[in-house]
Amino acid sequence: MLVTLAYQGSADKDDYDAIKIVKIPKGQKESSFRIKTKDDDELENLEYFIISIEKILGGGFENVIVNPKNVKTDINDNVDISNAFKKDSFITSC
Repeated sequence: MLVTLAYQGSADKDDYDAIKIVKIPKGQKESSFRIKTKDDDELENLEYFIISIEKILGGGFENVIVNPKNVKTDINDNVDISNAFKKDSFITSC
């Protein structure tokens, strides 16, 4: 069975490696996978992405029940605020 995944949320595609298709081997009911987040040097607020099932193909089942329908994952920033501003950066006020 091939499961096509869709992504949405506040995190953009540069923040994680999206897996588009997950294969569930014959005779199995589920499959596990990991989404790798990408580290950057940007100071960002909490971001998230939601993975949902877009399409299911094959498997030979009469009926497939998807539970849960989507999964939300938070990405916490690990940038140290003391290092967030480079030497060429400056702060102005109005």
